[in-house]
Amino acid sequence: QMHAAANAFAARSVKPRDFAAVADQYEVLSHQPTDPDKSTWTFGPVAVFIHAFYAEMIGDFWALVRRLPCEAHLYITTASEDDQVRIAAYLTDVCLQPQDFTLRVVAQNRGRDMSSLFITWRDVILARRHQVALRLHSKRTPQVSRRVGESFKAHLFDNLVGSAGYVSNLLTLMEAEPDIGLIAPPVVHVGFGTLGHAWFNNREPLAALMADMEMDVPLDDHTPLAPFGTM
Repeated sequence: QMHAAANAFAARSVKPRDFAAVADQYEVLSHQPTDPDKSTWTFGPVAVFIHAFYAEMIGDFWALVRRLPCEAHLYITTASEDDQVRIAAYLTDVCLQPQDFTLRVVAQNRGRDMSSLFITWRDVILARRHQVALRLHSKRTPQVSRRVGESFKAHLFDNLVGSAGYVSNLLTLMEAEPDIGLIAPPVVHVGFGTLGHAWFNNREPLAALMADMEMDVPLDDHTPLAPFGTM
């Protein structure tokens, strides 16, 4: 009780990045599973939410999904009916059973990856069908060079689903610490000028939004504690 109360107070009173450091919330996981034979976890099947705006990346996503050492259900969104047909055909070709995936076309491609999650899959999220979810999308980062964009994407994928053993350890960590809410890759610095000033122009708009929502958590001064790349 006292531990939970202290955490609740600190989470509302201390800047998030400072709190993450003090509370030992940074973790480096091994690719060697602590329990190689483990294939089930107490929280049941994992939901994998994928927005495949670039439908040609479905093969890359399937390679990542195959690293999951647990039962999972795929929830895939895409931007057009033609892409929906292409993706469904691919998943059938790799012998994924129809009951193991759900495929939808977004009503409109505004907000890209975030609206596809919170609006298109609203019914699934509110139904509380899953306790643990993985979020991926077909990131291209067109505002930077292709080499930098590919490096950023690899950084995100490697820190979330680097290998079967890595994911096994991550799931075991979540099972052992059920109060974990969000696991995100560290800030990307290679190819980006994020070191020391990763807010760029986003801090003031977020502060205004938080004021409208009557949230009073203090913001980090220079680099937000956030899932860069929204995965």
